[in-house]
Amino acid sequence: MRLFPALVMALFSTLAFPTSPTQAASIPTLALVSHTFNITTATQLRFVFEDDSRFVGNAVEIELHRRVASRRSFQSIARGQARPGVLDALTLSSYQIRRINNSVQFSIPVSQGVDTAQSLHVVFDGIYPITIRIRDAKTREAIAEVLTFVNVHRKSDPSKTVQVSTLVRLKTTPSLQPNGSVVLTDETRSRVSQFVEFLKSHTFPMTVSVQPEIIETLATSTVDSDKELFVSLREQLRQRSISTAPFVPTDPSMFATMNMREEFIEQLRVG
Repeated sequence: MRLFPALVMALFSTLAFPTSPTQAASIPTLALVSHTFNITTATQLRFVFEDDSRFVGNAVEIELHRRVASRRSFQSIARGQARPGVLDALTLSSYQIRRINNSVQFSIPVSQGVDTAQSLHVVFDGIYPITIRIRDAKTREAIAEVLTFVNVHRKSDPSKTVQVSTLVRLKTTPSLQPNGSVVLTDETRSRVSQFVEFLKSHTFPMTVSVQPEIIETLATSTVDSDKELFVSLREQLRQRSISTAPFVPTDPSMFATMNMREEFIEQLRVG
């Protein structure tokens, strides 16, 4: 579930700390003055803290947590009642931390594409908790931290072409008769022929679904025209992505209603 900035700000007000992020109760807090909240493009996160001597000579860890799933989970995380798993993390050395005008500042690159050790890898839109933690350079113990949130809502890039694929399905009446004989009708031959001609004349990407029984019936037919039709169909299928289909036409809903899961799987396996 996506939370938009206005809702998040309302939630901060509801929790009675409109400007102060939360922190673990057992570790001293950092005074976060401001930071980048909205991420609309591939960018950097900029954090500004009150001047704090604990930054001097120590490394700073940044942890990107799993995105917030709901308003309730947001409240639990903000109150310190829950801590989501970590998606990505990086560490800044002391020389990457700047002290400017009685403040401590640093920036963190954000990457949507390639995951690197120098950036936080954020793929999907949503609200993400972020923990900033200072560790003592000698003991490696956490000496201060703060938890805050960022909103990832990237704008679409019109320069990128969206790839699409069309699904085309060939389905006819069953050729296998109740008495065990196989009947390949002229209607089936006509449908297969039209299907082949369609594939020949449309070269754009598409996914093809063909009833496996049709292929087997054509392949085992002793009629020369059926053999030629089978070869033509096979050549076209080699150039396409093929989706899985049961051997004969079936109704998945009927199989589910009759609790015949294994029988349906067997049809897919045979297909």
